[in-house]
Amino acid sequence: MEKEIKIAIIGIGGVGGYLGAMLARRYSPESPVKLYFIARGAHGDILKRNGITLQSKRNGKFTAKPALVTDNAAECGTMDYIIYCTKSYDVENGIKNILPAIGPETVILPFMNGVDGTETIKKMLPGHTIWDGCVFIMAYISAPGIICEEGTMLSYYFGSKNDNDFRMSVFEKICTDAGIAMSCRKDIELRVWNKFSYISPLATLSTRYNLTAGQITQSPHYSELIKELYREFLSVAQAKKVEISDNIETDNLEKLHKTPTGMTTSMQRDFYKGKTTELESLTGYIVREGKRLHVPTPLYEKLYDEIKSIRL
Repeated sequence: MEKEIKIAIIGIGGVGGYLGAMLARRYSPESPVKLYFIARGAHGDILKRNGITLQSKRNGKFTAKPALVTDNAAECGTMDYIIYCTKSYDVENGIKNILPAIGPETVILPFMNGVDGTETIKKMLPGHTIWDGCVFIMAYISAPGIICEEGTMLSYYFGSKNDNDFRMSVFEKICTDAGIAMSCRKDIELRVWNKFSYISPLATLSTRYNLTAGQITQSPHYSELIKELYREFLSVAQAKKVEISDNIETDNLEKLHKTPTGMTTSMQRDFYKGKTTELESLTGYIVREGKRLHVPTPLYEKLYDEIKSIRL
């Protein structure tokens, strides 16, 4: 690969950190593929000094360094690709912070929960190339500068309605050469909404009652509530005319029963630690879209209002 290709990652948490570590291991700062981390705080300080450490079930433990770690996107220059992995509630600030690195040919690829984050980016950057992304990974920051990956699923998918963009195959090869399970898919909307249909009801119910996956599946009461949330979600998705699998409720229930019984959701963990949560993206979005489309979502509305009322 002769042409220099510049890739920035913003949001070096579980999703972005795993990607960043794998890419940095494969592509040294002297490589034609230049990797940039946009990070701040204690995590960013450690990344600057020591690089990023990945502790992975699949890839062992290693430390690697990108070409640059900075909290100032202007120091990076114009990027070819920006991988966007912040929480959905921080999208507007995040995009404003990386504007100096976005040129007319820059591709932005979000990997976030829900769908409203990507919708916001597309509204903020009209005329720019913004792909859709979907990721299945269990990874998190175990300490500043250290990413731990330990799940049974690990897949990154991306795509766009404009599936003839040659930059897709270039990006896919960069990632797969680095050992990342990255796949360009024409059915990306289906994958995004299928995932959203799983995490939105589960995050909503688990956060409201502070439940593990096992407590939901082993309780007739909570099992019925999760089924009702799936049905309300599907009604909204159908009214929006988005692609979603016909048997998604059954698929989601099967997936939930296969989930480790002690699993909790990231929104639930953030909520009970008193942190900012993705409530508006994962729960509020369905409530608001239901009202806009005149689709009843009584259980979603009830749990949404109750979660807001018991905010720690």
